[in-house]
This record gives sequence, C-alpha cells and structure tokens, in this order.
Amino acid sequence: GSLFCGRPHRMILGKGWPFAMKAVILAGGAGTRLQPLTTELPKPMVSLLGRPVLEHILLLLRRHQVTEAAVTLHYHPEAITGYFGDGSAWGMRLHYFYEDTPLGTAGGVRACRDFLGQEDFLVISGDCVSDFDLTDCYRLHRQRQAEATLLLHRVAEPLEYGLVRTDQEGRVLAFVEKPGWGQVFTDQVNTGIYLLSPSVLDLVPEGEPFDFSKNLFPELLRQKRALYGQVPAGYWRDMGECGSYLQTVEDALEGRVKLDMTLPQQSTGVWSAEPVPDSVEVLAPCWIGSDVTLAPWSSIGPHTVLEPGSTVGRGCRLRRTVVMGASVGAESQVEGAILCSHAKIGEGGFLYPGSVVGADTWLGDHATLRPQVRLWPGLHIQAGSRVTSTQVHGPGPGSLHFDNYGNIHGVIGGDVDTEHGFGQRSGQYGTGGLGTLRRRRGRSAGAGRCGWGHRRRRLGHPPRWGNSGGSQLAV
Repeated sequence: GSLFCGRPHRMILGKGWPFAMKAVILAGGAGTRLQPLTTELPKPMVSLLGRPVLEHILLLLRRHQVTEAAVTLHYHPEAITGYFGDGSAWGMRLHYFYEDTPLGTAGGVRACRDFLGQEDFLVISGDCVSDFDLTDCYRLHRQRQAEATLLLHRVAEPLEYGLVRTDQEGRVLAFVEKPGWGQVFTDQVNTGIYLLSPSVLDLVPEGEPFDFSKNLFPELLRQKRALYGQVPAGYWRDMGECGSYLQTVEDALEGRVKLDMTLPQQSTGVWSAEPVPDSVEVLAPCWIGSDVTLAPWSSIGPHTVLEPGSTVGRGCRLRRTVVMGASVGAESQVEGAILCSHAKIGEGGFLYPGSVVGADTWLGDHATLRPQVRLWPGLHIQAGSRVTSTQVHGPGPGSLHFDNYGNIHGVIGGDVDTEHGFGQRSGQYGTGGLGTLRRRRGRSAGAGRCGWGHRRRRLGHPPRWGNSGGSQLAV
C-alpha cells in the first residue's frame, strides 16, 4: 500500500501542456554489482556529491515541475523512507509501494495504478544519473500520440545495455537485450526512463513479475501499438558498478552533467564547504564537504570527492577517489578508489585503481590493495598485508588471523566462495593473495558485519552522511 497519499493537484508542464504529471521511481533493486557500497544499502541511497542518488532524481523531477511520485521499494526500504519521509523537504509528495517479492519493472509500476490515475506518467530508475529535458521529452511524446516512449541514449560500448532500433520517425523497430558484438545494430540503448499511457498497464498481469524491456515492450511491438523512442540531448549514466560510479563522479566534476553541487565554488573546479588550507595541494576538479580534516602537505585531486567527516593525513596523495567519511592515514597513496563510511586506511597505505573499501573496514599501516580488489564491510587487514583478491568474509573472533609476515591462518568455511572469498572451499588448500591459508575442518569462517546496516537509522530522520564517528578498533 502507499503512504502519505493525497489528492493530486494540477500544474502546467511546458507551454500549452496542462496535466497532472506524476512519476514512478523504481527503487527496489539490491545493486549487487555495486557491492560493497550496497551491502546493506539500496543503490538509490548511494551517495553522490554528498547526496543520495535518489535525491538528485527528485531535484531533476522538481526542475520539470513534477511534484508527486510513487516510489517502489523492496531492498532495505527503511533506508529510503527514513531519509525522505513524505518528500516535503524537497517540495515533493512521495507515496511508497512495498514489494514483498520483486515484481519486475512493469509489475512494480502496475501496483501503482490506482495512484497514477488516467494521465500519462513518467517512469525513472532510482539509480540513474541524468539531466534530460523531461519537459521537452513529454511534449514530443504527446505530439506523437504515443502510448509508450522510451528515452534512449547513445553509448560507444552498448554490450551491457538493451539496444533499441527506431526508424526515422522514432517508431521502435526492434529490441536486443545485452547483445554480443555480432548483435549490435545500433548505439541507442534503453535508459530505463519511460513516458507511458495508463492503457499499456492493461497488458501487465497484477501481482506477477513482469518486465518492461523483456515482456511489455516486445508485446506492444508485436501488437503494432504506438511505441516510440527518442534520443534527448543531455547526460545519462547507469551507476551499475563501481567503475561506472567513479566515472559518474568524474563527469559531475567536469560539468558533463548538470547536478546541484551543493557547495560554494572556492576557485575554478574546486567546490568546498570551507577554504582549503594553503599547506594542502588541490588539483581541480575536486569536491570537499563539511567537517573534512586535511593535514599539511597532502595532495588532493583531480577528480576527487571528500564527503563530510572525511580525514586525510599528512603527506597523503589522493587521485580520482571518493572518500565517504573515511580516514586515510599519513603518507598513503590512493588512486581510483572508493572508501566507504568509517573505513580506515593506516599510514603508508597504497590503494591501486579499482580498489573499494567497505564501511568499517580497517587496513593496518603499509597495507596494499592491488587493482580491482574490493573489501566487504567490517574486515580488518593487518599491517603490511598485500591484498590481491576481493574479500567478502573476514576475520571474526576465533576465525581468520594474520601472522607477522602477512599470511592468513584460520578456518575456511562454505560461506566463502572461490570467486569472492579468500581461496578455495572448506577442506582444501588455497591462496587468497595475502599468504597461505591453513586448512582446518569443522567450522566456517566468521563473516564481518556489514557497515551500513548495523547502524540502522530511525524512520523520519535523514542519515548523517559521512559521519566520522564510530567505534575505535585496533588493527
């Protein structure tokens, strides 16, 4: 059911188009490919320049006079409802629709049908970043008398997206979902942003999983209904995985996407809540939030974000990195990395591009993360360790530990798989990049706590993004 419901009011969106425009924001996904950022946090709540991504979407909707939206929820819904409440702080009226089991993109929108009424409406993914001119898109949608309009975007490498081929008038001719190179017949990809007539929901079964791109749109095409695509000018990116997230940050800092930067611009390409000390080198573009500690002789940027509560030690060097309220020890070098809330990098740390450190994970002094290594929340890595593979589960009491040479000792259990764990499964020898794993039977490796979830926030209170507090643990 929905919360915070009320009667819609009418407005004008664009010259000559009076209608009660509503939107459906799809925010129920788990964001598996974006882990460990989303281990216990829905993807729309991942922070981008100090705001959840979903907040940037609400600001986009408000710029185009859309003030009422349904939000579909499934994975950790309390994180979204607790932060946004009824939406009034953003000039919005939000209605929440919970899915006990995932209904797919179209099935989730079908559940909002009573809320949507009889007017055409907008559907947008809760984890995309875009500055499309939605007003102009709607105008063309109405001009064509379309039942469904897919907003498309041209990308150089479309293999991870659904392709949509259109004719010169914009009518959809064909779809291909996540093609191989031999199937690539266009560079137009489906953005997951749609303008729809309520009539198309007649084809969506109630209470059953049903998808727009796999089910509904191919059926509309088969029935030769008024199905169109348009390629609006502007920016769009799906923040599907950590590399895409960092690219989105770079694009925002370079001005390739129009976002509310929130902070004052202290100099060209440098947004900072406070003046930067003279003893700190800042290479534009950079974004430095409030309550950030910058020690002397540190070097920040380019393409670096320090969110509120972050700490950078003396002599550090950070390049193309996002620090979400984490701490970086003196003389550390970090490039192309993401450090989640309350993570701690000891002195002399070295993080290669693609490194991701989960919330509350601690690296001892002079530890190294090799390229593309991701550490899940709550792990402790001993000083001097050299981590060469992603770790999901880590040393809890009486499980895994490190010796003075950086070797891992302890128990490997069925929880740890060969792709994301320390090594091979229980009962076998294996290596995890940090040293030798000693075999021991009968118990499983203890899993670390997931940093976002064990500090659950009360509903109705926005979270304190990047708070630098937390328990003091020894490494």
